[in-house]
Amino acid sequence: MPSSGWREIASLHVGAFVAAHFGFEVQIDNTGYPDGAPKHTTGAIYDIEDQQFGRVAPRPVGEWNDYRIRVVGQVYEVVLNDLPATRFENHDAGRGAALGFVGIQTHSGNVAFRDVRIRAL
Repeated sequence: MPSSGWREIASLHVGAFVAAHFGFEVQIDNTGYPDGAPKHTTGAIYDIEDQQFGRVAPRPVGEWNDYRIRVVGQVYEVVLNDLPATRFENHDAGRGAALGFVGIQTHSGNVAFRDVRIRAL
């Protein structure tokens, strides 16, 4: 089964976003805004210090990238273009995978999405 895909189609920081208060955001941002830190780059669980980074470079602007985001219990794994990007274990009882929402957003450019699939493991 193919994974979901995304591609950056422009490079523009628009400065507005909706924060994920009860879950986690998997980053799509080649620049690592605002500071280029690993926790702000593509594939990272946004703004979380305690995660294992693979630092996988996304494909160039205009090319499709493949993401696989797997959550089992409170362990989050992100695979970018078939390479491990991030592993994170949540220990915050007030956040994370239980019942919830999946959101797709951008706040640093124009991003297109295709073949987004969600399934139980």
